Amino acid sequence: MSILRYAPCLMFALVSLTTVVANADTPNQNANTLLPGTGQSSILPAAKTREVDALGMLQLESGHPYSLVGTYGSFTSPDVELGGTVGYFGGDNTRSQRFFGGVANYHIRQRGDLADASPLVPYLGLFAGYAINGDKAFSIGGQGGIKYFVNQNAAILCEYEYRSVKSGSNISELIFGFGTFFH
Repeated sequence: MSILRYAPCLMFALVSLTTVVANADTPNQNANTLLPGTGQSSILPAAKTREVDALGMLQLESGHPYSLVGTYGSFTSPDVELGGTVGYFGGDNTRSQRFFGGVANYHIRQRGDLADASPLVPYLGLFAGYAINGDKAFSIGGQGGIKYFVNQNAAILCEYEYRSVKSGSNISELIFGFGTFFH
């Protein structure tokens, strides 16, 4: 497994961490300013915001897998998002798998005076659904990642996923992509 596979996400995490550290002592000066037409005071999602994500991973080495993952979710609160996901994992020398199921993500946001000061939001989540790789099998798993909000309608994502499949063909990978938000 090549370390170059993780280079984009590692660079994203480093830039995101430096952004958080640089803004740690800066109070939110826009906390009472509403964004035009949204009724919310930041670029971060509020309850009832819907999110559509497209993520993927492509290894340039021969025989290694690639993946595409799509997610749709709705924020039930500013921290909790519930939704569904579909994914395809495959490659030259691997057996392809398709996943579909439900996801629940908890977003770890800053509180107090620094609330909404940083566009960087880490999250943890759970997955439950089915995997299809010739046979259908129940699958559970987890994910964790970082969303960097470019503006109120778009974010760049880096996510680690683990899917445990009852048939024994588990998936573990680091993927990246983008998300679109509808208020």
